[in-house]
Amino acid sequence: MKHVIAVIVENKSGVLTRIAGLFSRRSFNIDSLSVGATDNPDYSRMTISVHGDRDTLEQVIKQLSKLINVIRVSELDPADSLERELAIIKVSVDRESRSEVIQIVDIFRAKIIDVSQRSMIIEVTGDEDKVEAMIQLGWSVPYYGIGDLVEYMNKVSDADIDALVKRYEAEYDIKWGADRAFALSHIREQARIETAMRRFFEERDINAFTTNFQDLHGMKQLPGLACQRLMADGYGFAGEGDWKTAAMVRTFKVMSAGLSKGEIGKGDSFMEDYTYHFEPGNEMNLGAHMLEVCPSIAAGKPTLEVHQLGIGGREDPARLVFDGKSGPAICAAVVDFGSRFRCVINEVNVVDAPAPFPKLPVARVLWKPEPNLRTSAEAWILAGGGHHTAFSNILTTDMIRDWAEISGIECIAIDRNTDVRRFRDELRWNAATWSK
Repeated sequence: MKHVIAVIVENKSGVLTRIAGLFSRRSFNIDSLSVGATDNPDYSRMTISVHGDRDTLEQVIKQLSKLINVIRVSELDPADSLERELAIIKVSVDRESRSEVIQIVDIFRAKIIDVSQRSMIIEVTGDEDKVEAMIQLGWSVPYYGIGDLVEYMNKVSDADIDALVKRYEAEYDIKWGADRAFALSHIREQARIETAMRRFFEERDINAFTTNFQDLHGMKQLPGLACQRLMADGYGFAGEGDWKTAAMVRTFKVMSAGLSKGEIGKGDSFMEDYTYHFEPGNEMNLGAHMLEVCPSIAAGKPTLEVHQLGIGGREDPARLVFDGKSGPAICAAVVDFGSRFRCVINEVNVVDAPAPFPKLPVARVLWKPEPNLRTSAEAWILAGGGHHTAFSNILTTDMIRDWAEISGIECIAIDRNTDVRRFRDELRWNAATWSK
């Protein structure tokens, strides 16, 4: 487990050596160490990042506090502190690749700090996991405020909305309910959101995104239908700010493009473990989300409906409702260990729903995980997988393994042959192989 310790010490020679030696004696490897004078030149602040168990760390902190030159020791709480990582990257370039590298630097919001005939030195700062994702996987994760999108929404014309609503009427079965005017006004708001998001993304070359129901600013609705349609056109998406899953969904979309008649975005979706069916001998997962599951995995023509959403404090959002197509599929997650990534895959078999879901008016997929729910759940937790995944009924485990090999990250699969004891051993072997 990662810990960050702040130590205020007297600004004297030999202090750093004594403190580093204490960590070494306790078998802690220091991941990073920065030292600088405080506003009082008589004192320095040391910020130390280490990995280790809680009990040993507490002993180290106590021992540090006893050193003569140490004034104060504290462990930084991630919830109450801000961490930024600086990476200086040297990239080989030639005449042909120079302009391409400059474009990539602009997309990643990095800076070129030195240039020679054969190389560039690039500076990038950000959260540790985002910097690592950029280096390891080529993923850039900038943040934009909701207010930036609202400005675009305010510029969407009624004619734009009318044209998009006509497409909705042609592509989906709309359930108007008892109040057609009410439903239409809420569907039109989703058309406004979708139009604004497409323009916003296209201008910034964005191909994956996340939302957060706690951060809606001037938006009247959480973007449900808009997110679903953007996913269907190849954008990556995940809820609650989960950028790693959003990037993985986009990766799935691109990988499966050549397997679905060249149409990017077909057969892949953001997914969440919504609930479980514990009938003995017939255990299943129900995958869904509040609003946003891609219609490209639908078994039939989706219906467009407006229903209440109990979170977010906004209007009832319009969304597409459908059951997922039956057949073999996979769910995959990217797990961040700080210094490395792991891709976890679970092979599943999507089944037809035995009965309607009248009280769950969202898109949903029912599946039986391999080898069974008990084993897959235990193995998934042991591997560090979360409840958000990238889902595909086109890609296979072998394809994802190839992607992980190309990307230089660990990959582990849960399939019909998985045994928990052997799975634990594989995780231990992988930890020894992939740990930096």
